[in-house]
Amino acid sequence: MRRGTPEIDLGMAWTKPGEPTRTWRLSFVTNTGVLYAVCNSDDTQIEFGTFGSLASLVAVLPDWRRQELQPGSLEWVRVRTVTHQSGSGPDA
Repeated sequence: MRRGTPEIDLGMAWTKPGEPTRTWRLSFVTNTGVLYAVCNSDDTQIEFGTFGSLASLVAVLPDWRRQELQPGSLEWVRVRTVTHQSGSGPDA
């Protein structure tokens, strides 16, 4: 968690492949552009990358609301953000 910085919550029901009962909160830190997930049970964090704006994040993660509830949904985030960070995805 990043205390004292404005964040946009992208859901609290994200999961990793093979861990359907361990849920994660996905958040976008507005002043730094960082997208990260934090485990709801133990505060483990995963950072997925930095985005110039919320619009660029949404371009990389279209349909994120529907994806959140899919099994292993954090893998979808990882694949999409790796593509973006490598410069070959939308709005890279």
